[in-house]
Amino acid sequence: MKTYYNEYKARKGLFKVRILADDQNIIRNITIMGDFFIYPEEVIWVVEDSLKGVKFEKDAVANIIRDVFTRESAVLVGCTLDEFIQTIVEARPVE
Repeated sequence: MKTYYNEYKARKGLFKVRILADDQNIIRNITIMGDFFIYPEEVIWVVEDSLKGVKFEKDAVANIIRDVFTRESAVLVGCTLDEFIQTIVEARPVE
């Protein structure tokens, strides 16, 4: 298993992500945290659950997040969806 981590300071918020992926780079667990606003609030858990079992690749992860935000009519305050996605897909291995 590999652990990935990233954080990003947006205009009005801080995103942190920790990802646990297996040897095939499949996301087994993901935690998105920080100081940011998302509505409805439970969308963060929907994103996390939707990414479990997905290969940790930029396009696959970005497409799922965009689908969740569209389906749930989610809104981020103080940052963009692209910044949110960027924080996740740019996570790097923790030594």
